[in-house]
Amino acid sequence: MKKSIILFLALLLMSTFNVIAEPGSTTKYIPESSNSVVLCKNMQGDEGLKWIYNTWINSPRDDSVMRHFVKTVGLKELSVAVFPPENGFSLYMIIVLEIPADAKINPDLLNTMLLKGLETKGAGMKSMDYKSKKITYVHNKPVKDELSAYCIIDNIIVLATDPELLKKAIDGPAATESAHYKDAQSLVSSSRDCFYFAENSEGRFAQFLQPLEKKWKLSLLLSVEDLLWLGSSFDIVDSNKATGEIIFTGADKAAMDDIVDDAEFIGEAFKRKFTAEKINYTGVVDVAENKVKLTFQIEGLEPLWTSLFKVGVINTLISN
Repeated sequence: MKKSIILFLALLLMSTFNVIAEPGSTTKYIPESSNSVVLCKNMQGDEGLKWIYNTWINSPRDDSVMRHFVKTVGLKELSVAVFPPENGFSLYMIIVLEIPADAKINPDLLNTMLLKGLETKGAGMKSMDYKSKKITYVHNKPVKDELSAYCIIDNIIVLATDPELLKKAIDGPAATESAHYKDAQSLVSSSRDCFYFAENSEGRFAQFLQPLEKKWKLSLLLSVEDLLWLGSSFDIVDSNKATGEIIFTGADKAAMDDIVDDAEFIGEAFKRKFTAEKINYTGVVDVAENKVKLTFQIEGLEPLWTSLFKVGVINTLISN
């Protein structure tokens, strides 16, 4: 029962930390070909986000590349993009960090972290020039599903699972230029901290969910094939409380009954599973034209946030 809730929180972090504001300086390096986009701003200014940030960087895990680097240089803004799996990767992704303007970036530290545990297996660091940018990556890497390449652009660090994704980040266009992204952003509540967007044209979001559902033996969204896009605003009020809304947008009005059923099922499933962990959940579903909105409030989350960071967000998503 608890594992399902931790998976929900992992997806929340991977998919719903998009502050509702003008596109951040990191989002211009998130390609439009992504199937879900993440942006987290004002990391130190919002009480709830600050608690998440401090708990994450001080967690007992010692194998997170990004956590070690962030703890060293600080963090102003974070973007994440997840892509349909390619080249044998289970989780194909880009992470973009904006650090304070006066922070000093030490490439040797990044190299050391990306190579951690691989030096004796024939791996090493190489660099290439691409459109006036320097891409550095792990050569002869024996394992996948880990960050293995980066590009430093002023006070922006773009990390990726391979160099080809960094080229896409540099090429553009950005995901924030998508008409669906703009539509989603205009419809969710601007009073919340965070914003989530999943693009499902050509079944992109469905491709992301299906292998996770198979791996976890858990059906997350039965009507995913009928969705055009999915958006959410989310507010981490403090360490214990979160509020939010999820908007399911149907590609065809004929499928609306199925989407409504999914939203109601998800709400009831959340309520049962959170209640089992002594966490209070309330939610309500509303329908308007081809859009279904699930509005929710959750209280008592701190123990589960702590459990998630002990396991690791990425490990939670890709572990069997």
